[in-house]
Amino acid sequence: TAIELELTSKSERRYRQIILDYRMSKVFSKVLFVTASETIRRKIMAEVIGEKIHDFKIRSAGKFYFLLVTDIFRPTDPDHSCKLADTSSLAA
Repeated sequence: TAIELELTSKSERRYRQIILDYRMSKVFSKVLFVTASETIRRKIMAEVIGEKIHDFKIRSAGKFYFLLVTDIFRPTDPDHSCKLADTSSLAA
């Protein structure tokens, strides 16, 4: 599994190349994109499926999976300390 942490947006052309490289790769059977925002997630997913995303509930397409940073780290108290969220469903 490859994990891509996307904190800032890249060009559509760059995402197309990244997606193509992973599609051609025999090394990685799954690719998890962890994005800082929904906008970045939709931009990458649009490159994966070849069209704009209108269904915000979609979290995977083929070997590509998507999570927001906030899906993984959630504040648990007023001090903003974080607790890891349960992501065990991705292990399947």
